[in-house]
Amino acid sequence: MRKVTLYIAQSEDGFIADESGSVDFLNPMHVEGEDYGYRAFLEGIDSVVVGRKTYQSVLDMGYDYPHTECEVVVFTRTPRPQAGNLTFHGGSPAERVRAMKAEPHRKGIYCEGGAEIAHQLLAAGLVDEIILSIAPTKLGRGTVLFAEGRAPEGWVERSRQRYDSGLIQVRLSLA
Repeated sequence: MRKVTLYIAQSEDGFIADESGSVDFLNPMHVEGEDYGYRAFLEGIDSVVVGRKTYQSVLDMGYDYPHTECEVVVFTRTPRPQAGNLTFHGGSPAERVRAMKAEPHRKGIYCEGGAEIAHQLLAAGLVDEIILSIAPTKLGRGTVLFAEGRAPEGWVERSRQRYDSGLIQVRLSLA
């Protein structure tokens, strides 16, 4: 079975975006020469699953959607035709990811977010690992990742790394 990893960042108080949906609070974490293990992580995946709002927020920032070398499944209530490596899926995220996990001879699956997709996949027991980067800032309001800022019950911290930027990266897996 392929492994699904939720690789995501949040503020100290548990928000992945501010009230307007912005992730600008992460900008101070962009330090030249530091990628927080992201490139190494990407070497182990060949599929990305992402919610439509998160996908659109990348486009709204003026970027082309990355991950051109991977299969990308965008979960949306309004499916549209496939575009290159992008598939717009209007069905159940859990059913689609369950089928993807069963595909043989493939690398891991990166759950890029956002919160709605992460919650659905966690509730369905489809996430195998969480790599959570915690930025040293408090937002007070916005899009919450986990209730009370903590991973759901049953998740255990496997490692913790503090970076010079103040960012803390925690790896969690099911007990």
